[in-house]
Amino acid sequence: MNTAEKQNRLAKIILETNDESILNQIETILNNTEIIGYEYDGTPITKEKYIREMDELNAEIDNGTAQLFTTDEVLKEIKNAYRLE
Repeated sequence: MNTAEKQNRLAKIILETNDESILNQIETILNNTEIIGYEYDGTPITKEKYIREMDELNAEIDNGTAQLFTTDEVLKEIKNAYRLE
């Protein structure tokens, strides 16, 4: 299969795809960004986005506006949400 045939085949597949997460992954690959993980819905997490979000969280922690939870608080919330007790 030559390059033009491969381009046509891939273009057809992309045009027939309705899955947003797959399209996001293709876009990320084509933009040549480094993927370090995925969101729960399959959306790629780029290195740049991760660093930006961690910097924002660190700033919130530093200025006292971050909403933080203890392990016990998280476990209690999970138990309540799933009626485990």
